[in-house]
Amino acid sequence: MKKILFIVAILVIGAFSNAATEKVNIGKQSSLGLLWMQDGAEYKSLVYQAFNIATKEIKDEKDMKKVFVRIDDVLLDNTPYFAWLLAKNEKDTNENRNRWYKSLDAEAVEGAVDFVNSLESGDIELSFVTSRDQSVYKATVKNMKKAGFEKVKTENIISTDEFSSYIKKGGEYTVIVTNDLNELTDKLENSNYMARNKFADEKKKSFGEKWVIIPNVLYGNFETSLSKNYEISNSNQKSEVRKNTLNDWEGTKQFDRNIFDF
Repeated sequence: MKKILFIVAILVIGAFSNAATEKVNIGKQSSLGLLWMQDGAEYKSLVYQAFNIATKEIKDEKDMKKVFVRIDDVLLDNTPYFAWLLAKNEKDTNENRNRWYKSLDAEAVEGAVDFVNSLESGDIELSFVTSRDQSVYKATVKNMKKAGFEKVKTENIISTDEFSSYIKKGGEYTVIVTNDLNELTDKLENSNYMARNKFADEKKKSFGEKWVIIPNVLYGNFETSLSKNYEISNSNQKSEVRKNTLNDWEGTKQFDRNIFDF
Protein backbone atom coordinates (compact mmCIF):
# COMPACT_ATOMS: atom_id res chain seq x y z
CA MET A 1 0.00 0.00 0.00
CA LYS A 2 2.82 2.38 0.89
CA LYS A 3 4.51 1.56 -2.40
CA ILE A 4 1.33 2.42 -4.31
CA LEU A 5 0.96 5.75 -2.45
CA PHE A 6 4.61 6.52 -3.14
CA ILE A 7 4.17 5.87 -6.87
CA VAL A 8 1.01 8.02 -6.95
CA ALA A 9 2.87 10.80 -5.18
CA ILE A 10 5.69 10.64 -7.72
CA LEU A 11 3.20 10.79 -10.60
CA VAL A 12 1.42 13.79 -9.06
CA ILE A 13 4.71 15.63 -8.44
CA GLY A 14 5.78 14.85 -12.00
CA ALA A 15 2.54 16.21 -13.39
CA PHE A 16 2.91 19.46 -11.45
CA SER A 17 6.56 19.69 -12.51
CA ASN A 18 5.65 19.29 -16.17
CA ALA A 19 2.92 21.89 -15.83
CA ALA A 20 5.39 24.31 -14.25
CA THR A 21 7.99 23.87 -16.98
CA GLU A 22 5.51 23.88 -19.86
CA LYS A 23 6.12 26.88 -22.12
CA VAL A 24 3.60 29.69 -22.23
CA ASN A 25 2.01 30.29 -25.63
CA ILE A 26 2.96 33.96 -25.50
CA GLY A 27 1.31 34.72 -28.83
CA LYS A 28 -2.13 34.26 -27.28
CA GLN A 29 -1.44 37.23 -25.03
CA SER A 30 -1.77 39.42 -28.13
CA SER A 31 -5.17 38.12 -29.22
CA LEU A 32 -7.16 41.12 -27.98
CA GLY A 33 -4.75 43.54 -29.65
CA LEU A 34 -5.01 41.50 -32.83
CA LEU A 35 -8.79 41.75 -32.73
CA TRP A 36 -8.51 45.52 -32.19
CA MET A 37 -6.30 45.94 -35.26
CA GLN A 38 -8.57 43.78 -37.40
CA ASP A 39 -12.01 44.87 -36.23
CA GLY A 40 -11.67 47.97 -34.04
CA ALA A 41 -13.25 51.07 -35.56
CA GLU A 42 -10.98 53.13 -33.29
CA TYR A 43 -7.88 51.55 -34.84
CA LYS A 44 -9.23 52.28 -38.31
CA SER A 45 -9.99 55.88 -37.29
CA LEU A 46 -6.45 56.40 -35.97
CA VAL A 47 -4.99 55.07 -39.22
CA TYR A 48 -7.16 57.40 -41.33
CA GLN A 49 -6.18 60.25 -39.06
CA ALA A 50 -2.46 59.47 -39.45
CA PHE A 51 -2.63 59.36 -43.24
CA ASN A 52 -4.67 62.59 -43.33
CA ILE A 53 -2.02 64.34 -41.24
CA ALA A 54 0.83 62.97 -43.36
CA THR A 55 -0.90 64.06 -46.57
CA LYS A 56 -1.40 67.60 -45.27
CA GLU A 57 2.21 67.91 -44.09
CA ILE A 58 3.54 66.75 -47.45
CA LYS A 59 1.28 69.07 -49.44
CA ASP A 60 2.25 72.03 -47.23
CA GLU A 61 5.97 71.50 -47.94
CA LYS A 62 7.12 73.91 -50.62
CA ASP A 63 10.50 72.39 -51.52
CA MET A 64 11.45 68.97 -52.87
CA LYS A 65 9.59 66.38 -50.83
CA LYS A 66 11.28 63.22 -49.55
CA VAL A 67 8.92 60.76 -47.86
CA PHE A 68 9.67 57.47 -46.11
CA VAL A 69 6.87 55.00 -45.36
CA ARG A 70 7.18 51.65 -43.62
CA ILE A 71 5.62 48.73 -45.51
CA ASP A 72 4.64 46.21 -42.84
CA ASP A 73 1.50 47.09 -40.89
CA VAL A 74 1.62 50.64 -42.19
CA LEU A 75 0.87 49.89 -45.84
CA LEU A 76 0.38 46.11 -45.90
CA ASP A 77 -1.77 44.43 -43.25
CA ASN A 78 -0.02 41.40 -41.71
CA THR A 79 -2.65 40.69 -39.06
CA PRO A 80 -4.00 37.61 -40.93
CA TYR A 81 -0.52 36.10 -40.63
CA PHE A 82 -0.51 36.62 -36.85
CA ALA A 83 -4.04 35.22 -36.62
CA TRP A 84 -2.79 32.16 -38.53
CA LEU A 85 0.06 31.74 -36.03
CA LEU A 86 -2.49 31.65 -33.21
CA ALA A 87 -4.88 29.31 -35.00
CA LYS A 88 -2.14 26.84 -35.94
CA ASN A 89 -0.07 27.30 -32.75
CA GLU A 90 2.88 28.16 -35.01
CA LYS A 91 5.97 30.19 -34.20
CA ASP A 92 6.87 33.46 -35.87
CA THR A 93 9.91 32.27 -37.85
CA ASN A 94 11.66 33.63 -40.94
CA GLU A 95 10.41 30.59 -42.84
CA ASN A 96 6.78 31.24 -41.90
CA ARG A 97 7.13 34.96 -42.61
CA ASN A 98 8.57 34.34 -46.06
CA ARG A 99 5.76 31.91 -46.84
CA TRP A 100 3.31 34.66 -45.92
CA TYR A 101 5.14 37.28 -47.99
CA LYS A 102 5.26 35.04 -51.05
CA SER A 103 1.57 34.19 -50.76
CA LEU A 104 0.76 37.79 -51.84
CA ASP A 105 -2.28 37.61 -49.57
CA ALA A 106 -1.67 40.76 -47.53
CA GLU A 107 -4.26 43.46 -48.13
CA ALA A 108 -3.71 47.18 -47.75
CA VAL A 109 -4.10 48.90 -44.40
CA GLU A 110 -7.14 51.20 -44.41
CA GLY A 111 -6.38 54.48 -46.15
CA ALA A 112 -2.89 53.41 -47.25
CA VAL A 113 -3.64 53.02 -50.98
CA ASP A 114 -5.25 56.46 -51.28
CA PHE A 115 -2.35 57.99 -49.34
CA VAL A 116 0.43 56.44 -51.43
CA ASN A 117 -1.27 56.87 -54.80
CA SER A 118 -1.92 60.54 -54.04
CA LEU A 119 1.84 61.05 -53.65
CA GLU A 120 2.76 59.86 -57.13
CA SER A 121 3.95 63.17 -58.52
CA GLY A 122 7.21 64.54 -59.87
CA ASP A 123 8.16 66.61 -56.83
CA ILE A 124 7.87 63.74 -54.32
CA GLU A 125 10.57 61.13 -53.74
CA LEU A 126 8.83 58.19 -52.08
CA SER A 127 10.72 55.32 -50.42
CA PHE A 128 9.27 52.19 -48.82
CA VAL A 129 11.11 50.96 -45.72
CA THR A 130 11.16 47.29 -44.76
CA SER A 131 12.97 44.76 -42.60
CA ARG A 132 12.04 41.99 -45.05
CA ASP A 133 14.81 39.99 -46.64
CA GLN A 134 15.85 41.19 -50.08
CA SER A 135 14.91 37.79 -51.51
CA VAL A 136 11.21 38.67 -51.07
CA TYR A 137 11.35 42.22 -52.48
CA LYS A 138 9.87 41.15 -55.83
CA ALA A 139 7.06 39.30 -54.06
CA THR A 140 6.50 42.37 -51.91
CA VAL A 141 6.13 44.60 -54.98
CA LYS A 142 3.69 42.11 -56.54
CA ASN A 143 1.67 42.04 -53.33
CA MET A 144 1.60 45.83 -53.10
CA LYS A 145 0.42 46.17 -56.70
CA LYS A 146 -2.21 43.51 -56.09
CA ALA A 147 -3.38 45.49 -53.05
CA GLY A 148 -3.78 48.64 -55.15
CA PHE A 149 -0.49 50.55 -54.83
CA GLU A 150 -0.08 51.65 -58.43
CA LYS A 151 3.50 52.66 -59.17
CA VAL A 152 5.60 50.88 -56.56
CA LYS A 153 8.91 49.52 -57.86
CA THR A 154 11.62 47.33 -56.38
CA GLU A 155 14.09 50.23 -56.56
CA ASN A 156 11.80 52.25 -54.28
CA ILE A 157 12.25 49.74 -51.46
CA ILE A 158 15.04 50.29 -48.94
CA SER A 159 16.04 48.14 -45.99
CA THR A 160 15.73 49.33 -42.41
CA ASP A 161 19.55 49.25 -42.21
CA GLU A 162 19.86 51.56 -45.23
CA PHE A 163 17.24 53.85 -43.77
CA SER A 164 18.93 53.90 -40.34
CA SER A 165 22.23 54.79 -42.01
CA TYR A 166 20.52 57.65 -43.86
CA ILE A 167 19.03 58.99 -40.63
CA LYS A 168 22.35 58.68 -38.75
CA LYS A 169 24.05 60.76 -41.42
CA GLY A 170 21.48 63.51 -40.94
CA GLY A 171 19.63 62.85 -44.17
CA GLU A 172 16.76 65.21 -44.86
CA TYR A 173 13.12 64.23 -45.22
CA THR A 174 9.66 65.75 -45.22
CA VAL A 175 7.72 63.04 -43.41
CA ILE A 176 8.34 59.57 -41.98
CA VAL A 177 5.30 57.32 -41.55
CA THR A 178 6.07 54.32 -39.35
CA ASN A 179 4.87 52.23 -36.41
CA ASP A 180 8.18 52.11 -34.51
CA LEU A 181 9.97 55.05 -32.88
CA ASN A 182 13.37 53.44 -33.44
CA GLU A 183 13.03 54.21 -37.13
CA LEU A 184 12.93 57.93 -36.37
CA THR A 185 16.34 58.23 -34.73
CA ASP A 186 19.56 56.36 -33.98
CA LYS A 187 19.42 57.54 -30.34
CA LEU A 188 17.02 54.77 -29.33
CA GLU A 189 19.17 51.84 -30.41
CA ASN A 190 19.37 49.34 -27.51
CA SER A 191 17.33 51.71 -25.31
CA ASN A 192 14.92 50.47 -22.67
CA TYR A 193 11.24 51.38 -22.63
CA MET A 194 11.79 54.23 -20.14
CA ALA A 195 14.31 55.94 -22.44
CA ARG A 196 11.93 55.48 -25.37
CA ASN A 197 9.11 57.12 -23.42
CA LYS A 198 11.42 59.99 -22.43
CA PHE A 199 12.26 60.48 -26.11
CA ALA A 200 8.56 60.60 -26.99
CA ASP A 201 7.98 63.23 -24.31
CA GLU A 202 10.92 65.36 -25.45
CA LYS A 203 9.94 65.21 -29.12
CA LYS A 204 6.17 65.55 -28.68
CA LYS A 205 5.95 68.57 -30.99
CA SER A 206 7.41 66.59 -33.90
CA PHE A 207 4.58 64.07 -33.92
CA GLY A 208 1.90 65.02 -36.40
CA GLU A 209 4.43 67.08 -38.33
CA LYS A 210 7.52 65.36 -39.70
CA TRP A 211 6.75 62.14 -37.80
CA VAL A 212 3.47 60.26 -38.20
CA ILE A 213 2.88 57.10 -36.17
CA ILE A 214 0.56 54.21 -37.06
CA PRO A 215 -0.52 52.11 -34.03
CA ASN A 216 0.80 48.54 -33.81
CA VAL A 217 0.27 46.44 -30.68
CA LEU A 218 1.55 43.13 -32.06
CA TYR A 219 5.34 43.54 -32.21
CA GLY A 220 8.12 46.08 -32.28
CA ASN A 221 10.78 47.72 -30.16
CA PHE A 222 8.15 48.71 -27.60
CA GLU A 223 8.22 45.03 -26.62
CA THR A 224 11.91 44.18 -27.01
CA SER A 225 12.82 47.25 -24.91
CA LEU A 226 11.10 45.77 -21.84
CA SER A 227 14.29 44.04 -20.69
CA LYS A 228 17.92 43.78 -21.75
CA ASN A 229 17.80 40.18 -22.94
CA TYR A 230 14.16 40.07 -23.99
CA GLU A 231 14.77 38.92 -27.57
CA ILE A 232 16.72 35.83 -26.49
CA SER A 233 14.40 34.99 -23.59
CA ASN A 234 12.05 32.01 -23.70
CA SER A 235 8.27 32.33 -23.55
CA ASN A 236 8.04 31.91 -19.78
CA GLN A 237 10.68 34.57 -19.20
CA LYS A 238 8.99 36.98 -21.62
CA SER A 239 5.67 36.43 -19.88
CA GLU A 240 7.25 37.24 -16.51
CA VAL A 241 8.87 40.39 -17.88
CA ARG A 242 5.53 41.56 -19.28
CA LYS A 243 3.78 40.99 -15.97
CA ASN A 244 6.50 42.63 -13.90
CA THR A 245 6.54 45.73 -16.11
CA LEU A 246 2.81 46.40 -15.78
CA ASN A 247 1.79 49.22 -13.46
CA ASP A 248 -1.16 47.87 -11.47
CA TRP A 249 -3.60 49.78 -9.29
CA GLU A 250 -2.04 49.09 -5.88
CA GLY A 251 1.50 48.61 -7.10
CA THR A 252 1.73 45.04 -5.86
CA LYS A 253 2.82 43.51 -9.19
CA GLN A 254 1.56 40.17 -7.87
CA PHE A 255 -0.60 39.01 -10.73
CA ASP A 256 -2.61 35.83 -10.98
CA ARG A 257 -0.70 33.61 -13.45
CA ASN A 258 -3.99 32.64 -15.06
CA ILE A 259 -4.48 36.19 -16.31
CA PHE A 260 -1.52 35.91 -18.66
CA ASP A 261 -0.72 32.22 -19.10
CA PHE A 262 -2.96 30.51 -21.63
